[in-house]
Amino acid sequence: MKKYISSFLIAFLCFATAFAQTDSRNRVASTIVADGLAQLPAKNLEVFNRVMSEMAATGEQGVLQIAGNLKPAGDNVKNAVFEYALSGITDYAASREGAKCRPGVKAGLLKAFDKCNDETNKTFLITLIRRVAEPADFSFFANNLVNPKLSVPALAAIESMSGIDADALNLVKNGGNVPHYSLAKIIEARKLNGVEDLLISWINGADAKTKIAVYDALAAVGSAKSLKVLENAAKAAGYAPDDSRALDAYLKILYRSDNKTVLKSAKNLVKSSAPATRCAGLALLLKASGNASGNEILKALKDGNVEYRNTALDFAKETAGEGIFAKVASNFSKLSGDAKVDVVKWLGNNHVNSQEAVILSAVAANDSALSCAGMEAAAKIGSPKALEALIAQLSGRNGEYASKQLLAFNGDISSGVLNVLKTGKDASVLVPALKLAGQRHIHKAYDEVAKLTGSSTEAISSAAYEALTGVVASASNYSDNVASLLEKSKGASTVKLQTALCNSLVAQNASSQYAKAAQYLKSSSHPEYYYPLLAQSGTSEALAELQKALNNSATAEAASKALLIVDNSNVIPVLLNEARHNSTYKEQLLSRFVSLVVKYEGNEVKKYQSFINALDIKPSAELSNSIISELGKIYKVQSLAVVAGKMNESDVAYAAANAVKNILAHSAELNAGKDAQNALNKAKEVALAKKAGGDADAGYAVDQITEILGKHATDGGFTLNVNSKKLSAGGKETFNKNGENIALSFDWIADGEATVVLRGVPVARLTTDKVEIVGGKKSLALNPKGEYNTLEVRIVADRLFVVSNGESLVANAVLKETVGAVKNPVAGAMELVANSGSINLRNANVCNLPSTPVYTLSDEEKKAGFEILFDGRSLDNWQGNTTGYTPDNGTIFVTANYGGSGNLYTKKKYSDFVYRFDFRYEPPGVNNGVGIRTNIGSDAAYDGMEIQILDHDDPIYAGLQPYQMHGSVYGICVPKHITFKQNTWYTEEIRAVGDRITVTVNGEVITDCNIREACKGHNVAPDGGENNPYTVDHKNHPGLFNKDGYVSFCGHGAGVRFRNIRILDLSKNAKKTVKKTTKRK
Repeated sequence: MKKYISSFLIAFLCFATAFAQTDSRNRVASTIVADGLAQLPAKNLEVFNRVMSEMAATGEQGVLQIAGNLKPAGDNVKNAVFEYALSGITDYAASREGAKCRPGVKAGLLKAFDKCNDETNKTFLITLIRRVAEPADFSFFANNLVNPKLSVPALAAIESMSGIDADALNLVKNGGNVPHYSLAKIIEARKLNGVEDLLISWINGADAKTKIAVYDALAAVGSAKSLKVLENAAKAAGYAPDDSRALDAYLKILYRSDNKTVLKSAKNLVKSSAPATRCAGLALLLKASGNASGNEILKALKDGNVEYRNTALDFAKETAGEGIFAKVASNFSKLSGDAKVDVVKWLGNNHVNSQEAVILSAVAANDSALSCAGMEAAAKIGSPKALEALIAQLSGRNGEYASKQLLAFNGDISSGVLNVLKTGKDASVLVPALKLAGQRHIHKAYDEVAKLTGSSTEAISSAAYEALTGVVASASNYSDNVASLLEKSKGASTVKLQTALCNSLVAQNASSQYAKAAQYLKSSSHPEYYYPLLAQSGTSEALAELQKALNNSATAEAASKALLIVDNSNVIPVLLNEARHNSTYKEQLLSRFVSLVVKYEGNEVKKYQSFINALDIKPSAELSNSIISELGKIYKVQSLAVVAGKMNESDVAYAAANAVKNILAHSAELNAGKDAQNALNKAKEVALAKKAGGDADAGYAVDQITEILGKHATDGGFTLNVNSKKLSAGGKETFNKNGENIALSFDWIADGEATVVLRGVPVARLTTDKVEIVGGKKSLALNPKGEYNTLEVRIVADRLFVVSNGESLVANAVLKETVGAVKNPVAGAMELVANSGSINLRNANVCNLPSTPVYTLSDEEKKAGFEILFDGRSLDNWQGNTTGYTPDNGTIFVTANYGGSGNLYTKKKYSDFVYRFDFRYEPPGVNNGVGIRTNIGSDAAYDGMEIQILDHDDPIYAGLQPYQMHGSVYGICVPKHITFKQNTWYTEEIRAVGDRITVTVNGEVITDCNIREACKGHNVAPDGGENNPYTVDHKNHPGLFNKDGYVSFCGHGAGVRFRNIRILDLSKNAKKTVKKTTKRK
């Protein structure tokens, strides 16, 4: 169809006339909307913004077109895309950028609302109208307040709109049938005055919901009269919270009342037995008392209820001012222990340094709870004296709590900690000080901490070594000193100093870290001490140093351990190689290897290769099970073959069975054929045995495998083979002696050269350092020497796919064009030939794919002179976008997008002809076209003719013009409407003889039109303008009268299939005839 992938629309188009409106691509509003809907949901924000701006620019017409597709909810109703579009359009129109589109969008929404008969969809439309509403739209929302199902969104709009207070007040006073509930909510939200008596009159006889709304409105706008009403209601509720919410409303109006009134009421509230009511009353009492609230606060602090006391403290500063802190402090000694704790916490939370003395006295208190509250407050005020007091508590009974507060201290604690480190003698104070030095990264403490590493008291020296790891953090100026300590260290201290050294340099870049490590290594008598630093740097030079150390028996163990902490992808091959030669650390090395492969390797084939290499080293059963589980997440035949073979090994059988289950559950292509079926049956057998052993989870596995077996396809499928084989020069492995379509995969390693042959044609060459396409220029490097490579090859119809080690070498390439073959063979030998040296194979798995259905002409068409343009196998007769149009099971499957570059053209030009083909729509809304007498790279609809191929009844094309329907000569001739079904084949014939174009579908003529007569000979406007009154789309069609041109398929997105394409060139022989199809009924 015409142009259904949009370009940017200029905003001023919003004001163009609706039906005549076109964009820079000659699209009318209905086309713009259809284009936009076809691209939803948008693949990214850029596309979303572009599509929404284009559709918003269609204004009223476009919105009505989309909204007209909304249907009442039901099992098969799909409103999502239309709701998505309308919401996006409205948001754009509501934005500053879309302001010019706003009137048109709003008008469309209002008309759509009037036409809509479904209240759910009406509710949705109201929410959209609200986003673009203006004061003039007040009556629209007011009118919908009487409908119970629409009143909620209508009310929400009125509550939030600006500039409508006069209208709202008028509605309240003259509301007619509008429910009192809605009117009360409006009064509350908009704070309308002059309606108090009216509100009060609504209380008697009101239902519970309305009464709550009235109470809230009275609380928002009422006077003393309302206060009395709400007080009586709250009193009736016992001044306690209940379903009537009378107390809430009463408290709200009190917050708006004068102090004298509040004081009287609050004194009654604090007498309530309900704790929440007492606290609310106290808050009101303090608010009304203002600066005189101090005594009330002191009185409250003597109360036995902790919430009541803390309510007083919470409102103290706000109501009584800064002076309240001193007032409370002066009465501190008279308070109960619990109240003292509350006050001290309050002083700390408010950072009241002026009452430092009270806080410090609490720190020193004998009462543990008060002391801890004091320490917490001291940490918050963060004064020097507070620091001193906390330091003094380190060796006391609450020393641990003191350490915790010092760790959170609001200020620099270095002076206090340094003083302890310098003067302290006992472990009870030095150990916590050392911990604080490390945890707070007190760099100034480095010298003292370093000295204490030499303490004769083990607890102190151990804590000092640990502290070094923190005091040096990101402070590279200490690294040399740490290195000197490290040189002399031994035992546990060595490990901590290695950590300290790494921490001191961690902020440096990798090369700088390596440079320091290399410096220390040169003069060290213990080079292994610096391996963790090498590992942290992770550079290639560092890894080389560690690999060198692996070859020295004196340093091999330390180097192996260091490798385990390198955290980058560069170490992955090093770990594997070391695991192959280091039996002592094999398990740890392989475990780290596997974890890093999972973390860093994104190529699924390389993951597979890594896991196979790990399994070849014979890890423990536990690690093997983990590796097999990871293989089960790689949904490829290579992984399937390996895990299927592992089901015969008892230690890993169940993990392998689960891996088989997982792979085949995720791949329909692999879940086919005899070998896959055998693997599933074996997996089920293993799971049943596990279940019989008491494993409940195995029962679920059995059920899942049974379900997968139910979906198994008996035909096709890969062979599952893990055997190894060596081919010497001249040898070959034949996968199929005379195959047509095939998919094969194998691992290989060569010391010479070999060739992959498909249908007898050399396709890919395998050498010792690369894999390349025969006759082509592209090649890919191999894995490191000595490691297997994986080649995946697939040929279907005329298309070749080659993937080496998970990287595409060629994809969807025409075999003949790719490898330079003289012809495009239909079938032939599928084999691997060793040309020189030898090649080792393993895991060679083959799937002989179904043969491609081949189309042949009927005897009648042969006799008439038809020629086949597509036989099901190849696009030899075509040019242009041969990748967006792909042979698939005897059909052409289209994925091409809009535009000249997305089109497929015949290699020959035609003037008069009969063109026949079958087509099928798969997803809804499919769109394509047949260009005739057109030029390459241009728009066939105007530079020739385009015969529509369109699923025109899909909802996204609502509002489509008749000249855009399937079978139309786009913009020129209108076809007869016909109905299509999804996934159903239809046969079409296009006959072009001179100026007459005839289109027939399934024997019925739907278009029979003389193009010259249709436009009265004016394919372009006589006045040279852009508006052509003689064509039905009012566009110029300069190529309409072309004498000849190419036949093309015009790509407008994926989802249509074509087959059995043939053409009769009538211009070759004027006497040549062909039987015509049925005339138009």
